Amino acid sequence: MRTSIPHSFSRLLLKVCVTFMVGSLLARKVSFGEAISVFSSIPLSAVAPILLLSCLWFIARVARWGYLLRSCAVPASRTATVFSFGRGLIMGIATPLQLGELARATCIREGYRGAASILVIVDKVFDLAALGILASIGIGIHASRPLLGMLGAVLVGILLGFGARLAMMSTHLLARVGWFSEERIRDVRVRLLSVVENRGVSSLLLLLSLLAYLVVVAQYYLILGLLAPGYDKGALIVCPAIILARAMPFTFSGLGVRESVALALFPKFGVPGTAAVAVSLAMFVINAWIPLIFSIISLLPRREQAK
Repeated sequence: MRTSIPHSFSRLLLKVCVTFMVGSLLARKVSFGEAISVFSSIPLSAVAPILLLSCLWFIARVARWGYLLRSCAVPASRTATVFSFGRGLIMGIATPLQLGELARATCIREGYRGAASILVIVDKVFDLAALGILASIGIGIHASRPLLGMLGAVLVGILLGFGARLAMMSTHLLARVGWFSEERIRDVRVRLLSVVENRGVSSLLLLLSLLAYLVVVAQYYLILGLLAPGYDKGALIVCPAIILARAMPFTFSGLGVRESVALALFPKFGVPGTAAVAVSLAMFVINAWIPLIFSIISLLPRREQAK
């Protein structure tokens, strides 16, 4: 079902207004001009390792997406996999709960796009699971309570189980609205079960998820060290919460919301408010440029689609 242009424009206008409002409220506490000035003061030589980590983050996420497609027998070349992930990541910036990431399926061969759309949901579940584990481990270490780390494992089980049910419910919805035939829906369910019931596949997907977000935490570590020298390293345990804030459906990629969460949490660990906002903005800019490039390239006309 395609969304009408007036409706799409109204949603875009609403998101712009909400982003402006959130930014205005945040500006009462911190000067964006000062935050941008702090961000721009980072020397280029110091940005290089952070950009390298950004590349590693992108590679880990693409590798996980490609492995998920292959595990479900969805054919996609390496080029299509990269373009698919990049396009979905950029489209997710301007949509509620990053649902625009379903655009990944547009780079997949026709006939397999239904399965790819469902796999995007599964992919996001592994994101939440990884962030839950890292948050639980971080809290456990900071509070000197290792048992809290065990909560991460429980959280992973709950999230993966919920994600599997959500994916299955999505296939029922697709059948009800008539987007795909019952035969196609059965095919999608078989592909999903090959992931959900295979512990080896699930474990590797979770491992790649953890690797990707450990890279992001390492980026926070480097940027915080540059903008807030002498900060309490315990600040790293709140990074998963700040990362999750970008999924808020109110603004573009959580802009304003993410900075508000950083402003509320980082100062508790010795990070000045201006530096907290600057760190959040820096992470957004640094990690958006790679998928943006691949997204633009994917929109250029090509002779062949995914194979």
